[in-house]
Amino acid sequence: MPMKQKTIKIIYWIVTSLFCLLMLFSGISELMQTQQGNDLLISLGYPLYLNFILGVAKVLGVIALIQPKFRTIKDMINASEEELKKIIEEMAENLIRINNYKY
Repeated sequence: MPMKQKTIKIIYWIVTSLFCLLMLFSGISELMQTQQGNDLLISLGYPLYLNFILGVAKVLGVIALIQPKFRTIKDMINASEEELKKIIEEMAENLIRINNYKY
């Protein structure tokens, strides 16, 4: 039995809110330039200024998801999510093929 439109909207906003909270906390911690974040970037070989850029991008992304006025921005974000899902599905299929290959 298909879900009602109201149920889908409620689920969408719960998942979106949780995602936005996680991204907001992550973005704020990157903007604060914590020692752990700096150590992680250095160990990965990235410059420290990348932490600030990622923090700003995450906070702006949360604002873009939550705001109700500009629909095009949300559509672009959702399109990116769809592309990401396709990539992940292709990777999973390739891993299954590799695991099923008999050497």
